[in-house]
Amino acid sequence: MNKMKKGIPAVLAIFFLVVLIHPALSSAVAPPEAMRRAKTHFNKGHYLDAAKEYEAAVQADPEDINSRVGLGLAYYQAGKFGVAMNVFEKVVQLDPKERRGYNYLGLIYMNLGLNDEGLDAFKKLVELDPNNADAVTNLGAAYFKKGNIKESVDLFQKAISMKPYSPLAHKNLGFAYSVMRKWPEAIDELALTRTIDAQFGDIEFMLRDITARALPDLEKRAKDAPGDPWPHYYIAYAAVFRGSRFNEADWKRAMEEINRAADLDPKSARICVAKALILTLQSAFPQAISVSKGCTGLDPRNWEAWKGLAEEELALGNADDGLYAIEKAAEISPDIISVQENLGVAWSEKVNDEKAVEHLNNALKLGAKSGLLEFDLSVSYHNLKNFDMAWRHARRAQLLGYADAEELIKALGKLSREPEDY
Repeated sequence: MNKMKKGIPAVLAIFFLVVLIHPALSSAVAPPEAMRRAKTHFNKGHYLDAAKEYEAAVQADPEDINSRVGLGLAYYQAGKFGVAMNVFEKVVQLDPKERRGYNYLGLIYMNLGLNDEGLDAFKKLVELDPNNADAVTNLGAAYFKKGNIKESVDLFQKAISMKPYSPLAHKNLGFAYSVMRKWPEAIDELALTRTIDAQFGDIEFMLRDITARALPDLEKRAKDAPGDPWPHYYIAYAAVFRGSRFNEADWKRAMEEINRAADLDPKSARICVAKALILTLQSAFPQAISVSKGCTGLDPRNWEAWKGLAEEELALGNADDGLYAIEKAAEISPDIISVQENLGVAWSEKVNDEKAVEHLNNALKLGAKSGLLEFDLSVSYHNLKNFDMAWRHARRAQLLGYADAEELIKALGKLSREPEDY
């Protein structure tokens, strides 16, 4: 089989994150047969089948916490929140210090509208694990659900101080700012979320909704302060993220507004990066490259400028220049999902699948949940003839709804038998 080709890289609500690892995927002890089968079903998205096997494991050893957590998570993933709640309540009864139990209880309670109970569960989780930024973010989201916006903002900001490039914390903070009608701050947080991980949830939908609601206020600010570049900067974002998709964007106005902002503050690397992004979104890659090179000159330590330049070079097939630019971004800020993902893409374009796998896995460790990333990992593992791992990531890409995963799974089926357990 020829070397496979890779791609280049809702409703508004406050968002929670499942922050703790599924036990069956992390146990260092060889699982009994029921646990092995449960893990296989779970990985393939067959959650109720997984639950049956976890039930067998719980019956075999009622004191085993891992099998109970697996059982609860299988029901949670299947949308059986009431049953999952009962399982996790038993988990924390058996072990009052079991962080996974409080985490999933918090998520389930919030899904069921039991906001007081959810808040208490996340408070207990943060008490047990005070350095977990995602748990702090979930606690902030629980306060938001209770209507305590100030407390939620303080917690989102605290989570960001602990984990500066958490897409969940930035996204939730942006939404909280929008509720407070702090439009520039809201757009800043959501735009940064998109830069950190463009595949994160429904971030582009949120940008469209919030920039549309902000536009009248931004236009008034531009009229009242004609020498201020920033209303024009934000209006440019509103013009790009107009309507329900990019083919509804007002590109003419976006370019007029961002050029106006750049004329008023020609030394701003931030405005420069936004101009390059607008050109990139129009697939005007040569022009975007020229602008991005200027941005890196304005601020050589701006990781967003280097990342943007890398993506533009890679889009044109310039693997060497793309790799150079994304490595510069990684020197400045290595702990960013999109930086590691683009490093993986760049090394793949350089036909170095070992390096590609290293960096794509780094992006997963940082919290990426992308069907495209899983697909790229599967292709790299396939090229390395590690078919077990190729199967694993192809199935994950499929579960995340990445359309090309179906074709990849068929191709893998012609080469090797899918492992029973992965």
